[in-house]
Amino acid sequence: MANKGVSDKTFTGQSRITEANFGLECTFIGKSAFQSCISLEKINDDNMVESINENAFANTKLSSVIFN
Repeated sequence: MANKGVSDKTFTGQSRITEANFGLECTFIGKSAFQSCISLEKINDDNMVESINENAFANTKLSSVIFN
């Protein structure tokens, strides 16, 4: 099975994102994937995120991160 996840810079600068929920097949968060998502406050992971690359969540308002 190939790795599935959020690619580099996928959501960079999208100011309306407030929450990110990762599904059962998400194994990685790419470089700067959510960088400068200034409204991002909460992350939930229902599965097995194995790697979070540099600056994935830089310049956000994260106040809650839940990884299983």
